[in-house]
Amino acid sequence: MSFLKDAISERIADVQVVPGQSASATCHFDEAFPGFSGHFPDLPIVPAVCLMQLVHILADKCLGKTTSIACIKHMKCKIPVLANQTICAKLSMSQDFLVQAELTTIQGDSIANVKLLLE
Repeated sequence: MSFLKDAISERIADVQVVPGQSASATCHFDEAFPGFSGHFPDLPIVPAVCLMQLVHILADKCLGKTTSIACIKHMKCKIPVLANQTICAKLSMSQDFLVQAELTTIQGDSIANVKLLLE
């Protein structure tokens, strides 16, 4: 497992899974999150690749196995995730391993939409 994947996994809480169908969780990106290192030092922003990794981790929990990302079908970031922010992730999965996820603030504001094809 990669260093950032481990760091993201450690910050995930409130996981709810419907096996093979959906998952949701929260993730708190505290100031110590290593993804901030070198990513805008004066204004730490969670890199988009870390948001994508969060979705992938939840998808693996939903499936109960480790997968790989075959294709990034879509990713649109709407607002940045800053240090000390908790976000909510909700995903659904089709039988052909297409993952659709919505990341939001605790207040419900849309952060990003992600579609991944897993293998």
